[in-house]
Amino acid sequence: MTDPLLSVVVPFYGVEAYIGDCLESIAVQSYSNIDVVMVDDGSPDGSRVIAQQWADRDSRFRIVTQPNAGLGPARNTGVKNTNGDYITFIDSDDLVTRHGFARMISAMETTGSSLAGGNARRFNNSTGVKPSWAHLHAFARTRYATHVTEHPVIARDRMVWNKVYRRSFWDEFGYEFPPIRYEDYPVTLKAHLDAVTVDILSEPVYYWRERESGDSITQQVFKYENLVDRVTSASMVIDLVADAPIEVRRRTHVMLAESDFVAIVQAFADVPDDQVDKFLDLGHDLVERLGIDALQRRTRYDQLQYHAMMARDTELLRELAVFRRDGGLRGGLRARRVTPRSRRFEYPYPGYDKRYLPRDVFLAPTKEMALRSAVNAARWTDEGLVVRGTAEIRHLRSDSPGSATIKVRAVSKQVRQLLPIRRFDDIDSHGQLSAVGFEVTLTHAMLEHWADEDNPVRFDLQVGNKGVRRNALLKGLRPGSATMPAGTFVDGGWWVQPASTRAGELSLTYHQDTWQLLGAAVEGDEIVITARAPRPLQVGQFVLAGSRWAQELRYPADCVIDGATTTMTARLPLREIQRMSEDDDPYLRTTSRAVTVKAGGSKHQLRWTADRHTIGHRIDDHLFRLTRTPGNFTVLTESAIRLSSDSLAVEGEGAQATVVVRGRNWTGYDDFQVAWRRYLPGTEDFVETPATVVGDEWELRTPVATLLDVVGEPTDVDPLADLADWTLFCASETADLATAVLPGPFLVEQAPWVVVDGHHRGTIASRADTLHVAVREAAPPAPETAKGR
Repeated sequence: MTDPLLSVVVPFYGVEAYIGDCLESIAVQSYSNIDVVMVDDGSPDGSRVIAQQWADRDSRFRIVTQPNAGLGPARNTGVKNTNGDYITFIDSDDLVTRHGFARMISAMETTGSSLAGGNARRFNNSTGVKPSWAHLHAFARTRYATHVTEHPVIARDRMVWNKVYRRSFWDEFGYEFPPIRYEDYPVTLKAHLDAVTVDILSEPVYYWRERESGDSITQQVFKYENLVDRVTSASMVIDLVADAPIEVRRRTHVMLAESDFVAIVQAFADVPDDQVDKFLDLGHDLVERLGIDALQRRTRYDQLQYHAMMARDTELLRELAVFRRDGGLRGGLRARRVTPRSRRFEYPYPGYDKRYLPRDVFLAPTKEMALRSAVNAARWTDEGLVVRGTAEIRHLRSDSPGSATIKVRAVSKQVRQLLPIRRFDDIDSHGQLSAVGFEVTLTHAMLEHWADEDNPVRFDLQVGNKGVRRNALLKGLRPGSATMPAGTFVDGGWWVQPASTRAGELSLTYHQDTWQLLGAAVEGDEIVITARAPRPLQVGQFVLAGSRWAQELRYPADCVIDGATTTMTARLPLREIQRMSEDDDPYLRTTSRAVTVKAGGSKHQLRWTADRHTIGHRIDDHLFRLTRTPGNFTVLTESAIRLSSDSLAVEGEGAQATVVVRGRNWTGYDDFQVAWRRYLPGTEDFVETPATVVGDEWELRTPVATLLDVVGEPTDVDPLADLADWTLFCASETADLATAVLPGPFLVEQAPWVVVDGHHRGTIASRADTLHVAVREAAPPAPETAKGR
């Protein structure tokens, strides 16, 4: 039976730098019976040339042309020029996963649903890949043959492009996109309401590009014409749910209050004086449609902006918008008692002295004043495991160790031990130096005493400040050694492994009879891998885990028994593995296979106990790396060719120090350059440090002063804001490529590094497979005196 035809509509306008990658991700789909209609919406750049190249080389691609009319009309034109059994929409600067179409169509063929949608990821070169906030709730769980009235959280699904629609369903209801921005939501929500059933997939099917420059349509949020379209779209959505079940209507109104209302009030940070009245009228129009109930379900700061809007208090609206824009809700103001003896706290937000404002909008919810902890580093020393972190009651300043107490206990089913700690000042959650820092050394004697394979050890925090006490488990593992900690053996043969629990808590687990990776080396196009089994074995296999798209692979091991243990050796043929693998990642093109050992009918994970460096080899345009996971297990990854950074060191001290990064070049090109890069706000322009030309192995030496000598002033409103954010980049004219350098796991496990030049402080750490230097003021300011008192 022939697969049903899927029509793919791809409008394009001014996307010369991105459309090639987009069309490539569509062309390599595992679902191949597609008809790709590329709609040229009067594009002024070279996008048409790239689209024509695809039409010339692949008969499934064709171009339809129209004068520039906008994204909605371009999609409508695309629909009119398609005749597939199914239809989908792709924005021309985004990517689709290799199996996304197949997964959605397979679901619909099984369930008979009207449409299917999948999760999304956001990505760019500077920040890597991360979950999409817009899809976090609606696509948290896979649900087949469901409906928005059954699961009202689906009403938060605004985007049209991460879905496949049954064409008969689309034509039956005659969907058309309005000729405005924010054209997605009215169509998407109506389709959810009209559908017989829908299929919701939690796995990602779509990669949504986040521009470094911030110049996409949805990021131009504060222009009046943009906001008019936004309110028009919101009004259409409100009309759609007018007769919907109350929970669907409520979810939809709250979603609009969360995004569209906030966009309008935030526009007052920059509204010209001569346009104030029409912005106020626009806000009133939306609020009247939403109703007060939706705003009352939002945060108290949203409610504060609502009251200022309804009072047409332009001065306060400006002050509130600037405070929020500059990060005031993240840092800045502290909570204070309502009265000296009160148990309740409040925030002295802008407008505190306005008598018309309800007092409860300034109250601090109890849940916001919870215990907040962070684990900044977890490193092994000769003494044991040294854990450095912070602990505080959120929004209360910890003035001194005497006034703010911190106690740490190791806890398990059998252990409850108060630990000695060292206190010091560190950066708190408001970006200010205060008495929140602590360090605890878990000595080898402690670790041996706690050993019990069935009872992980966690760490209970007790924090007191200004008469308020909170208790919680230590959590908040920061990128670097805290999220990628090494393990070690302690006396008695126990392997102790720091790790994060599902709830994000720091945990120590103990393991006996550990199966160990002893070493690995590249020989030709094979990786020779050696492991130790904690028992005598005659026969064993190394197993590379399979996935939905790749079968499990097994390779026989040569076993040499040595007393109570066995040394096992096998060859991993990388060309064969490459033929048997298929990624579903259109950006990094990464496939990861856990490496285990099968013996006696059981599989055993391999702890990485070998030398602390990645084993890598290139096969054609694929890079294989044998390395470790955050849990310190062995994994074989296959990805697109990228430069990697394998080690980092800070040589010297203070302003004379130098950051030295070393790595390997797997690309086959010898004209790559590596440099620290930071993008300038609102543009595609960037500045770079002096670069180094790359060979097979490269070294970049950058003076700390170069990285920290940036222009920018910290604000009292948000001391946590970065003055600059450098990303380690590589670029090649031959390869026509510029991308972030991949930090290796054994570099990550040593991070973070902190460098200071007297004025600025830089923190070097990994972030979503990229390496960054975040620059802030060296000595954060004291908190601003509260206003209105």
